[in-house]
Amino acid sequence: MLQSLLIVVALLAVAAVLIALAKLMPRLLQGLIRAVGGGNGEIRAWAEASGWSFESAGAPPEAPGDVASVLDVGRDADPVVTLRLAQRLDAGAEMEMLVVRYRDSTHADADVVHALVGVARTGRAFPRASVLREHLLYKVAAAMGVRDVAFPDDPEFDRTFLVRAPDAPAAQRLLSPSVRRGLLPFAKDGYQLEFAGGAVFVLGHALALHPPAFARVGDVLATVVRALDADDPAV
Repeated sequence: MLQSLLIVVALLAVAAVLIALAKLMPRLLQGLIRAVGGGNGEIRAWAEASGWSFESAGAPPEAPGDVASVLDVGRDADPVVTLRLAQRLDAGAEMEMLVVRYRDSTHADADVVHALVGVARTGRAFPRASVLREHLLYKVAAAMGVRDVAFPDDPEFDRTFLVRAPDAPAAQRLLSPSVRRGLLPFAKDGYQLEFAGGAVFVLGHALALHPPAFARVGDVLATVVRALDADDPAV
């Protein structure tokens, strides 16, 4: 009896340690990546060499409403932009890469999270659509009746990405063959794309705040915007 009780206590102690580590891990990893990446100085050097303007505000401004919306972050989470890179694309779009800091209310202690968000504002109106890397969990959801937008004429894209949209025909027109071909090389990056209003959003990985991550998100934005501009689909 005593031995069983000791085993239960030990398991509870291990569980408590694992929970504590799970809460600390995002902060530890983010700090490690920033330390390895060299911080804002290295990002500034990369931005200036790559044609991006660089802004790091002393008093961070509030995140734009559409950015907070695609991050699914309410104003009570205090989303602010701590870093902004900007560039005008040859296709005419205004591109930004933002580091957005906010409080994650899903954690009991409201952990502070930093997210990398790429934004291209084109001046055109896009139908609402989300493009995600296909995942086993999404396949399970599909088996349970959650309907996604299908691309039967493009089986490689269809098995690689999951597309969700309230208007399936509009999303199929938006994601033209050129756009779909442009997205395939970035599949393994696991980024989430959002089309909303007059902008394209790329949600980068919250922990990857170093020059290669900014470069990759910028490449995704430029590829999508150029494909949209070339095809000019009727959206």
